[in-house]
Amino acid sequence: MSSTHAGPRAADTGLRWNQSLQFRIACLFALLLAILAGVAFYAAERLISGGVEQASYRHETSINRRLQAETQQLLRATEQFAQTLALTAGHGDAATITQLGEALLQGMPVASFGLWPEPASTAPGARHGNRYWQMTAGGRPQLRGDDASTAVAWWRESWYTTVRLAGSMVRGCQWSAPYRDPLLTRDVVTCSVPLTGANGFEGVATVSLDVGGLDRHLLAIDGEQHGYALLADRHGRVLALSAMARGKLGIGAAEVVTLDALAARDPGYAAIAKQSTERDQRFRAAALRSTHYDARLVSSLKDNTRNLSRDAAEDALAAVWNAVDGYIEAGAEPLRFENDPVLGETSYALLSTIPGSHWLLLSTSAARDGSEASTYLTQQVLAVTLGGTLLVLVLSFSLLRRLVFRPLRAMGMALANTTLDARTPTLDESGAGELRLIAHWHNERSERLAEMQDRADIAT
Repeated sequence: MSSTHAGPRAADTGLRWNQSLQFRIACLFALLLAILAGVAFYAAERLISGGVEQASYRHETSINRRLQAETQQLLRATEQFAQTLALTAGHGDAATITQLGEALLQGMPVASFGLWPEPASTAPGARHGNRYWQMTAGGRPQLRGDDASTAVAWWRESWYTTVRLAGSMVRGCQWSAPYRDPLLTRDVVTCSVPLTGANGFEGVATVSLDVGGLDRHLLAIDGEQHGYALLADRHGRVLALSAMARGKLGIGAAEVVTLDALAARDPGYAAIAKQSTERDQRFRAAALRSTHYDARLVSSLKDNTRNLSRDAAEDALAAVWNAVDGYIEAGAEPLRFENDPVLGETSYALLSTIPGSHWLLLSTSAARDGSEASTYLTQQVLAVTLGGTLLVLVLSFSLLRRLVFRPLRAMGMALANTTLDARTPTLDESGAGELRLIAHWHNERSERLAEMQDRADIAT
């Protein structure tokens, strides 16, 4: 007879809690959940936030293009009126020109316009036949009378001498740098168109824009867009600035500043000042390489213009030479300010160039709306992804526990509770798949072993 030995306790399966297959599978699922959470966070943060940022730049591009189109429309209308004025120089009477000004300059920030013929004599007291209109506060042109500006030697002003000396190379409107008009005592920029006739150059027709009026005309960004805009000439002298920006930066309505001065006030504008300088350097370099470059012409312009340095003379002619050569300006430059000096928060900006005048246009919008949308989308994607993943893992673990771990535990407990003298330790065959086969063949082998043992006992 076989001896009887007590087996392990029912609660003792021979494994510690952290050695069980169920615990290890649970750890594996937890690791998978952590990995998937990291992947989901990366995808939401990088892909979605990047997409929102690109959309924000596209939105800023549309704003910049709208402002650029408005600026170009103003400059084109100014040039067209200057050309119309040039056509009337030989036969148009003052009343007709005044009527043209009233009809064509409505709503435009025009300060003055005039006809400046080449003087036959520059002797004191000589009459020159120039005509000059000044815009009144109501926006109506007022003729100041023939020879009203004899106190100003306009034939030595850069807006006149540049066109006279450049001659046939002038294409369309020649824009001046901002300057203080002695007749208006205001800062203006002047569009100069040559007067030509049988004798060639016969004078200049001009239309001057009031720099102070550009603020109101060009840069009225809707307050709901949380942004502002800035217009500067090629040298970085600010021509127009949104009222909100002027208030935040403490710049008066009539105060003229430069981008370098803004960068000195707040380092946030250093990138814009740098871009302006680099674009101007490329512009000057292209003019110096031009086949039309003429050092003697530069010297002549300097000598025949009042208070003009050689660098300034070269710079004025650079616009003429580059226009003839078809110089292509650099494209729009996207910028990002982590702490915008005006908005006080992260903003997206776009710096572009106005064709023809070579002015710089900066449009800026707060990134707040895009950031909020990015944060919301990120949180939603993370919640849905992690929630779905957690649900899948819980369901998978529950199925594994029911179909695998519970039957395996039952087998282990059954074997652990079987004494050595037991003849037929039977395992539950209700499990699925391979577990049912293992239980079946175990029971089959156990029954045969029991039968063999009975025969051996009978034989003895």
